[in-house]
This record gives sequence, C-alpha cells and structure tokens, in this order.
Amino acid sequence: MKPLYTVSLALGGWLSLSMGAALAKPLTVGAYQGPGNHRIFIASAGDRICYQSINRGVMVSSVTPDPAHQGMYRLDGNPNFALYQPSPNTLLYGELNQLTKAKAIVQGGRPNESLLKQCLNANGPFFKKSLENRGG
Repeated sequence: MKPLYTVSLALGGWLSLSMGAALAKPLTVGAYQGPGNHRIFIASAGDRICYQSINRGVMVSSVTPDPAHQGMYRLDGNPNFALYQPSPNTLLYGELNQLTKAKAIVQGGRPNESLLKQCLNANGPFFKKSLENRGG
C-alpha cells in the first residue's frame, strides 16, 4: 500500500506532513525524475547541500535544514520551497501547499556541474535561477 501524504499549511507558514509514524530521512545525493522532463539533482560536500532543478530553466540553491521541522529542508533562495524525503527513492519538492513527487533514477542526464560547484563552494546562501534554454 502506498503511503498517504497529507499536506497542509501550518500557522507559521511552514508545511505540516503526516505519514503515519514515518519520519523523513536526510536528503540522498543523486538524480531524481519529476513529472515530464523535470530533473532534480541533490549534491553535497561536507555539511553543505545544494539542489538543482532542470525543467523550463535552471535553478540552483543551497539547502538548509528547517530547525522547526525534523526532516524538512528549504531552499535558501526561496523560503516557501520545501524538500522532504520520506525514503531514499522518493523526494517531495515544491511550494508548501503543492508538493510534487520525484523518483530516484540511475541515469538522470547531466546537471549543470559549474553551477553546482559554485553552490557547493560558496560561503553562505546561494541561489541562481535562469529561464533560458532548459531548467527551472
């Protein structure tokens, strides 16, 4: 039986997820396939985590654990964007009131390695978004 994901906005503007007794896991480095051609890449170096989305444009952001919600993460450049990983093969991502499911994939295309390296090497928050070519 598939887990049931219940999404609702909490008073503080953050997301509340109910999944029975299951807790989110730390983010797993790798490639994920969302709807259509949407590709997501999670990369890390030391304690730093970066997120890259390639769809209608490219978006790269450093990721911060949400101290108020165990297992939740948010993008440093967009505080309304949430990441939640209930299992190593599933990543829930998107705006707080509309999370989308992505599945881990072995061959996920190629991330923009230059932007990911910039993010991983940056000191402090990192956020870049481009609607040119592919990504977003």
